[in-house]
Amino acid sequence: FQAEDGIRDVERSRGLGDVYKRQVALRQFIIDSLQISFEDKLQEIIDSVRTFYENKIEDESAVRDVVIDSLTKAFQEIDSINVMYSEQVKTLIDSVMNLNTRLLFPSRGIVPAYDINLEDKYFSYCKMLKMEESKQKKGILKLRGGGENIYPFQIEELKRYLETFFPEARCDSVQDFLTQLYIRKGDWSKAEFSLLKFIHLYPNSPLYEEVKSIRSGVFQTEKSYRKDSDYLMSLIGTIPAYPNMDIRYFKFVELLKGFPNPEIKRRFIEEAKKFLQVYPFSPKSPLVNLWIGETLLKNEQDQRAFMYYKRLMTFYPESDEMRIALYRNGLIQEEKFEEYRNAIDSFNSLIEKFPDDTLAISAHYHIAKIADTYLKNWEKAVKEYQIFANSCSESEKSISALMRKAAILASEMNLIEDAVATYKSIDERYPDTPGAYKSIILSGDLYENHKRYEAAIAQYMSLFEKYPESDKSLDALEKVAAIYRGKIKDVDKTIETLNLIIANFPNTKSEAKALKQLKKLEKSK
Repeated sequence: FQAEDGIRDVERSRGLGDVYKRQVALRQFIIDSLQISFEDKLQEIIDSVRTFYENKIEDESAVRDVVIDSLTKAFQEIDSINVMYSEQVKTLIDSVMNLNTRLLFPSRGIVPAYDINLEDKYFSYCKMLKMEESKQKKGILKLRGGGENIYPFQIEELKRYLETFFPEARCDSVQDFLTQLYIRKGDWSKAEFSLLKFIHLYPNSPLYEEVKSIRSGVFQTEKSYRKDSDYLMSLIGTIPAYPNMDIRYFKFVELLKGFPNPEIKRRFIEEAKKFLQVYPFSPKSPLVNLWIGETLLKNEQDQRAFMYYKRLMTFYPESDEMRIALYRNGLIQEEKFEEYRNAIDSFNSLIEKFPDDTLAISAHYHIAKIADTYLKNWEKAVKEYQIFANSCSESEKSISALMRKAAILASEMNLIEDAVATYKSIDERYPDTPGAYKSIILSGDLYENHKRYEAAIAQYMSLFEKYPESDKSLDALEKVAAIYRGKIKDVDKTIETLNLIIANFPNTKSEAKALKQLKKLEKSK
């Protein structure tokens, strides 16, 4: 078979199948060597202990003490040897693992060794599939409409090989077979996808340079790639050859996630799921799991997203992505499912596990909002709004939470002084801000609505005196004048306040209005 067809002769192959054979022999050699060394050392200790028994000592107690002491030291040395060799075994196993043997520890998501004989037959079948052309029907049957379209069948069968043996054996060759079939068929989007996958996953393949220089030439010659040609060629030229297959696959999945071609980008979830299937415990698996959930949520597939966040919490409870999954599920339960108590449970789990995280701070706000809007649990709402305000570094959000807390204290719990104290705390925390101005006005309004006019006037006047240049100081003086005139009926204080408006706000409509009122009051006197 010719090299340009992407086919390697089995006998001369230096592919992953042969690496696998060598690694099996290496592993057995390591085990045998360590076993012999351990047994030799153990026998040496046993012989040493036996020597004490054979040396006759007259004092029986001394004999007993010597034997006990010798046995104790012997067993300690045996334990030491056991630990030493265990560490050596672990180091050697890690080295073998780095060679992609994928033979050990299936509980860590590593697939068992494949049947070499089966793979050899399957690969021969794949070579035949790749060479097959659609055949035309002969004779009278030809009149009923052309030959059979063999292309979908070829693709399906080649993909089955990859599903069975990836990432071992000769998956690089079979991936290249797929690329060639896509190009032959003019299925350009799939050819692009297949080429990019090969370049990412198989930098050590004997076919790599051929695929990179010859197959990828279609990006420059095929008109379907015209507008993206420069981008694709630049991409192929700069993809790093990462040493581990799981990282290479992760980088490919990451590329798909933000790929500019929508047809290629659509394959992100499919490939991300395959990554999790093959490498469920890769250091990158929690992030890939999170990406799937985020993509499903963006696509408004809320329940699927919810379950993928649940999957992340089940598989990777110690990961950094765990906090995001908890938060997202709380939001979905609150905003999409309207399961408010379950949402609170999710947010509380986040707060318990990650109390100092910024998402935990936001979780307090959502709990407050749920308790306020849907559950009418005022005590809980007030408590959570306060916690959020104390923790939030953004002044506008903190002020908003405190404003709502004060409103609940006043309107729902009839705790007027507590509400005013909350309004005052806004001015203390965020002085000379729009929130501070508004909070002072609201505290005055609260006293006024409860007919505590002197207290209301004190609040309004404090705003004018403390922040005379603020956009609310005129409102405050007008409110004071209205209370003196309409509620308390104190003409002198009304005139005094109107004069303050005239003096401090010249050339305004409020000045003109105050002058008019002042004339009426002076006439009435």
